[in-house]
Amino acid sequence: MPGQSMTPRNRRVKLRFPLDADVRYQVVRRGQGKTTEGLGRVVDISSKGVAFRSDLPLAEGAHLSLSMRWPVLLGERCALRLLIDGSVVRTEGTLIVTSIDSYEFRTSGRVTGVVPEQIASAIRGAEQLFRTGL
Repeated sequence: MPGQSMTPRNRRVKLRFPLDADVRYQVVRRGQGKTTEGLGRVVDISSKGVAFRSDLPLAEGAHLSLSMRWPVLLGERCALRLLIDGSVVRTEGTLIVTSIDSYEFRTSGRVTGVVPEQIASAIRGAEQLFRTGL
């Protein structure tokens, strides 16, 4: 038709955001003892998928659990991890593209410092104890 591009249609409907982050992954095999674990580097992410460079070849259809540090802190003090369950939908050499079937943010348990308000509150509490003679 006139005015339409003859280039193949891009299958990606969701916007992808570049992200440079380490990722750990585990191939999930139900009922089998040994699991495959590896490391990679995220290339980009969308609401439906993640593309990353892997240290090991992975088969299309493999079920993965991914874990990566999220680049934004919670409350400016606490690091977050993004956990993703998905499947490998495409591979191109070391580039692995996975679906995001489910995800969860978790605190990493590392607080980057004590919040100044917490320090001030503790000091006020200690001062109050000393004033009352307890």
